[in-house]
Amino acid sequence: MSVEIEELELHDTMQALLRAMITQTMEIQRLIETVRESQPPPAHRSIRIPSLEEAVGVYERSLIESALETSRGNRTQAARLLRVTPRIINYKIRKYAIDCSRFR
Repeated sequence: MSVEIEELELHDTMQALLRAMITQTMEIQRLIETVRESQPPPAHRSIRIPSLEEAVGVYERSLIESALETSRGNRTQAARLLRVTPRIINYKIRKYAIDCSRFR
């Protein structure tokens, strides 16, 4: 019985994380559109396209922060939500200098 409850809680948590990620993605898209609209025409500016590594890093950090927010700073639970090991999540938290205490 408790396993079923834990599975339901995990399912609900994952759905909440997915909703947060979708909302965050939409907000990022709106921000990008706003910035593009406020920029002068392409002939008057140089275009800086981020590298794939930079773009993936921004997205990865966003996912980790969303998982930490959903798990209220619990790294093990965040790792489970993202389907990675706690070792990987801890490495990424150090890599991106994420302060987990913000999410408690």
